[in-house]
Amino acid sequence: MRSESLKKESGTNPFLIQTVFSSTNNDDMAGFLASAQQMIEGMIPESYQYTIAQQVSPEEINAAFYRFSRQIPVIKYAVIAEEQKGLLLKMLCQADFTEGVGRYITEMFSRWMIPGKKIANVAGLGLHFSFVHFPQQQFYFRQEFFKFDNSSDLSQALRVVSLLVEETRVNILAVYQARYLASLKSLSYEHRSRLMQQNISSLFKEPNPSGDRNAYDRIHQFLVKLSEEEKQGLVKENMNYLMHNRPQDFDRDIFQEMTGFTSHLRDPFTTVRQPRHISRIVAFHYLFKKSLLQSIQEDPDERHLSIKLLKAQLTGEKPVVGILIGMNLLRESERFDRKHLFSAIQSCLPHATAVTDSFIVDRREDKLRIFYLEIKKPQGGLFSVQEIRLLREELPERLKRRVENSMHPIFMPRNEEEVLRTIVVLSKQIKFLRDLPQVTIHYEKQSDSEITFLIVLVRVLKEKDLPFKELMQSSSSTLRIMVDEIRAAGMLKRRFPKEAVVFRAMLDKAPFFRKDFSLNLKRARQKVSAELRQLLGDFRDFNGGMMHKQDEALEHLRKTLGSAAVHHEILLENFFYSLRPGIMQTIHSPENLTTLFNLLLEVLEEDLLHKAFSLKVSGEGKYFLAMIGAAAPTFKEEVMTAVAQLRIPSYDLTTTFLHVQENATLGYVLRTEDVEKRSQFQQVLLDAMLKWKINFACLVKCSD
Repeated sequence: MRSESLKKESGTNPFLIQTVFSSTNNDDMAGFLASAQQMIEGMIPESYQYTIAQQVSPEEINAAFYRFSRQIPVIKYAVIAEEQKGLLLKMLCQADFTEGVGRYITEMFSRWMIPGKKIANVAGLGLHFSFVHFPQQQFYFRQEFFKFDNSSDLSQALRVVSLLVEETRVNILAVYQARYLASLKSLSYEHRSRLMQQNISSLFKEPNPSGDRNAYDRIHQFLVKLSEEEKQGLVKENMNYLMHNRPQDFDRDIFQEMTGFTSHLRDPFTTVRQPRHISRIVAFHYLFKKSLLQSIQEDPDERHLSIKLLKAQLTGEKPVVGILIGMNLLRESERFDRKHLFSAIQSCLPHATAVTDSFIVDRREDKLRIFYLEIKKPQGGLFSVQEIRLLREELPERLKRRVENSMHPIFMPRNEEEVLRTIVVLSKQIKFLRDLPQVTIHYEKQSDSEITFLIVLVRVLKEKDLPFKELMQSSSSTLRIMVDEIRAAGMLKRRFPKEAVVFRAMLDKAPFFRKDFSLNLKRARQKVSAELRQLLGDFRDFNGGMMHKQDEALEHLRKTLGSAAVHHEILLENFFYSLRPGIMQTIHSPENLTTLFNLLLEVLEEDLLHKAFSLKVSGEGKYFLAMIGAAAPTFKEEVMTAVAQLRIPSYDLTTTFLHVQENATLGYVLRTEDVEKRSQFQQVLLDAMLKWKINFACLVKCSD
């Protein structure tokens, strides 16, 4: 063997092992260690045997051993005594943070070499040790011998054992990463506490099915005998401390959890990525799942999200950035998938593209989703530090805003009486030959891919006008039109017939999704109206006049706000359409609404959970503006009751109320130049909020 020649050249064995039994004079133990020494040397790749044996100084030897420790675990298998139908399995890994790996190896190969049939392990050996020349690192060696009933079972096992070896190696690395990460002080105390508390809870619920008695099992058995609650609390505190200081006992079922997730990984994903990178993904997945499940249990009505950015180097490719995300769903109707995730990423980095075959999703928990996706630049460049920082800071909130709510379709047959009434009303609007066609556009329904509008058209057919069906055939409109009926709606001057057409217009809904995946029905209606103008020429939008005015007012507001309108597009639209009375959306100047919207942004930037509420005011010419933000929407009734006592006319007072994530806001625009009235109004708002704050604080304390 090469190792034998190296021993002779160097004069000493650089791979000599030592254990707690190395100093004993027992001949049996010496023979056991000599046998283990030979088996362990056989696990070290020849390249490392040569490299380590050539080093001279202790620093060089340490560096070489460190590089070797980064390449393990090493797992090897071989058929031994084929006539006896046996398979020998050997594994070498780091001992730190891999507690329980021996039992996992045995169960993994015994259970899965032939699914549905458990293979007996007739011999096993495990050893914790360190190398004499590298004593600071502990290693673990495991050897198992499996016996098969017949040759066909052995042949079947040999077809899958190489896949099991690779999956096992990744899982061992992932467990090491998870426990190592949990031991780092860079994780927040709250994060680690949640993980530890989850594990403590599992100890009180599940007995240990195996005979492996670790420190937690012994404490658990002791705890079962205690009945006093304060003693149990004391033991829990001690166990929590123990968990923080012994991450190698992170969780007795951690290997099985890792195996469940790695079943989602397919060959196109694993073949171009290093096992260490895959193990980091699996490890953070485990930590995310533990933390999120605990958070959901504590606060099931809140959105919880965890995110981690991982740099990766794919085989033969430029570096990419992997994004691991864990998120809970609050309702059965919520949807979040690859398109939502990638849309949020592109809202931060518009030029990012997804790496092929890099998307993974874990849906094993009912209301918990864990996603992984890698992104790259189109030209293969590196993401800058500023771009990575932008992802870390902006992506979490953008992800939350893109959770889609899928509504159940509504079945409601068309009201024929209402359609006839509409035809009569529209026909009466046409009194002269020069009158424009009259049109009403009503939303009817939507499917997975289309929106449908019901349209009623009444027009005068002049001498050169084509009937509607012929007009439709000559059109290049992108609308898909289905005519329900065409009927006569009377005569104009007893000479020109009035044509009434009831038809449906269907269009693709994809272009009309907002960033939060709500459907912008107004924009879809505008599209229908524009297409109809190409088909019919000018017409009167009978039920859309107010909408047109609103669109103009909103567009003026966007221009006045400038870049803020782009950054807060959804918030701006919700703010504008929440103004009450609705007519005020078109009456107030863009300057007034801009000031009120800026007050809204200022309020939302404050930590309302600790302050309870914030009140911002501004005086603009004839108007007094106020915006209130609070940590809960319950203040609305208190404030509006107090304001109602001032008996301000509705045309002098405009309100806006919004839910923005966990917070709520209430805004006012008061038309008055009277300084005293302004001061009185502000004081009423402040008094109402102070009164609410006291009640809110009491509610919070009671709930705690």
